[in-house]
Order: sequence, then C-alpha cells, then structure tokens
Amino acid sequence: MFLPLFLTLTLPASAGDLEISGRGLIRVQVDGRPARRRVGERKAWVVGLSDGDHSVEVYPLIGRQPLARHTVTLLGEERVLLHYEAGEITEIGRGRSLAVERAAWAMAEAAARS
Repeated sequence: MFLPLFLTLTLPASAGDLEISGRGLIRVQVDGRPARRRVGERKAWVVGLSDGDHSVEVYPLIGRQPLARHTVTLLGEERVLLHYEAGEITEIGRGRSLAVERAAWAMAEAAARS
C-alpha cells in the first residue's frame, strides 16, 4: 500500500514523550538504550516512547552500576517529566506530548493567518 508523502510526514513517531533532567555527571538509559540529549541543554534528555511501562536508569558517566532506577507508564499522547538528584528519580509532572502541542500551535497559527 502506498501512502502519499504528506501523510507519512504527519504521522507521529511515538505516542508519548519522556523528558529527564538531572544533576551531576550522569548518563541516562531508557529500556536499555541511551537517551538522546535535548538540544541546547546540558543536563536534559528526551525520548519518544509508545504506550506502556518503560524502565529508566541513571548511570554515572564512567561506570556500569546504575545510580537509580524508575519505571514509568505512558498512556496515550502524554509527556512525562522526570528529575534525577541525589540517587533518586522523581516524577515532577505530566502533560500533553510535544507532538500534540506542535499540532495545536500549528492549527492556531493557521487560523490566525486566515
């Protein structure tokens, strides 16, 4: 089945977003894979994930033993904010996913132009 290019570009890559911030010389893994750093911020990581339970682990920059572990559940198109400090990962907020916010912003901008 062939999908037109404009349809393939508008499909979301993930159902939800996980954002992690932290202090110290650390690295973050989600479901056993390294998380990517947020552009322009030193201690922030962003991961696009599907619905379900996901494992978040924080490691020292050099070392193999995790400093902290946390399991987070994503439901629908939501964004979960986590923070690591002093050996603990805490959930600091939940909200709309970045894809939903971008779509709402684009619709509002298009409505303002017409």
